[in-house]
Order: sequence, then structure tokens, then C-alpha cells
Amino acid sequence: MRDILLIDDDAEILQSLAKALSPCLGGLSLCAAGNAAEGLKLLESEKPGVVVLDLCLDQRAGIESGFSMLREIRARDPHARVIVLTGHGSTANGI
Repeated sequence: MRDILLIDDDAEILQSLAKALSPCLGGLSLCAAGNAAEGLKLLESEKPGVVVLDLCLDQRAGIESGFSMLREIRARDPHARVIVLTGHGSTANGI
């Protein structure tokens, strides 16, 4: 069981987030996924309390990939807290 699941298609971002969060975790544990399929597998197996999700998870599908993943996370675990991140400088899709 993990406490935090990071999901982002950019390996450098995943590594940076993990490195930045590590000193702040205390006794919490962290796992990471580089795509939606891997993220869903870890969601099922690790049962994280918090998911940090990239809004643009698939560059070809754009932000809909992140919204689709958010819906899937909510369907599988309605109690998980989800933090949505984006590298795009707009508040148009804020939720």
C-alpha cells in the first residue's frame, strides 16, 4: 500500500516531483506511473490516498486524457484525493 501515486507521461517531471516530495514525506510512501494504464494498475494494487495527476497525460489526446483519467480514478476509488497538475498557463480548465 502506498500513500501517494504520481501519474505523468514526462519521466523528468515524475523524477523531479518524487525528488521534491521525498524530503517532505516523513513516513509516507510514493509510487509513480508514466502512463494511464500503469497508473490504473498502481491505483488498484497500491490503493493510494492521494493521486497527483498530469492534466495532459497523453500529448496526442491533450487535456481530455487527464480528464478521462480523472473520471476513471473517481470510478475506481471515489475516496482518493486527486491533485491535478498542468504545465499549461491557463485557468480555463480549473476544477
